[in-house]
Formats: sequence, C-alpha cells, structure tokens
Amino acid sequence: TSWFDISRLPISHRSAPHHGCSIEEALSSCGRVHAAIDKLVDEGIPPQNIVVGGFSQGGAMAMLSALTHPQRLGGTIVFSGICFFPDLVMKLAQYPENQGMQVFWGHGTRDEVLHPDLQDEGVEILQQAGLKVTSKKYMVEHGPTAQEIKDAAGFFATQAAPLK
Repeated sequence: TSWFDISRLPISHRSAPHHGCSIEEALSSCGRVHAAIDKLVDEGIPPQNIVVGGFSQGGAMAMLSALTHPQRLGGTIVFSGICFFPDLVMKLAQYPENQGMQVFWGHGTRDEVLHPDLQDEGVEILQQAGLKVTSKKYMVEHGPTAQEIKDAAGFFATQAAPLK
C-alpha cells in the first residue's frame, strides 16, 4: 500500500526537505488508520491497549496516526520507517494524550531503500519531543528479521495490557 507520494528512492537523512515525502497525503491517509482504531475501540478494546505498527511507509503512518489520534494509544511499532515530519511531531507530542508515548523502532543496517541513518534521525526527533523510544538495529536489508519480530512482540506485550 502506498500511503503517500515519495519523490524518489532511496532516501537518506541528506534527502530533500521532508525527504521528498508528501505530508499532506500522509495526513489525509491517517483517516484510514483512525477508522481502524475507532472500530477496535467500538468493539470494546480500550485505546490504551492498541498499538499501531507498520513497515516502511506504514511505519511512518503508524507514528503519524498514533500522534494524530484523539485518544491516548498504547504505543507505536516502526519497522524500517521514516519520520519526515519533525515540526509536526514536536507540536503533536505536547498534547496530553501523546506525552511519553512509547515507540519501538527497528531498522536494518543494510537497508538501501530507507537508509539506516533515517532511524537515527527519527529516534532523535522523537526523543527530543519527549517520546520514549526503544531503538534496535538488525543485520538485514529493507525487511524484518525473526529477531526484530520477536523484539517487537515483546514490546507489544508490555504496551498492550491484557483485556479483562
């Protein structure tokens, strides 16, 4: 799924402003993610038990959707993603429902699509905004590893309290 336009790949921290990604399209796409979250809440799952995650563009959308959702969520999982909206993160992180949000970010050290330095840049942005980030690197290209999935599952288990 393409959530927003990207002017060119690969992307590194030296790429054009917003890394050539369309923030307007990304914000527009948040509605689809918010609808999925709201459906879970309507089914009885407390929002603080919902962790939004995604890979690549989906990782960016997971972060942005969690930060723009009106309720506090359990956290965000990012696999080889990108944070191309630093000014917006700083603004959204100030809302009470986002303060101290937990984020797991795993990224491949050999990723040639979204360069590993994007993780370093994104983690710094999120931490400066006051989010609590667990950051891990894996010996892989643009894709997850079994260990990354295991680490993300452990993060998920600590963020999403069991349903009663």
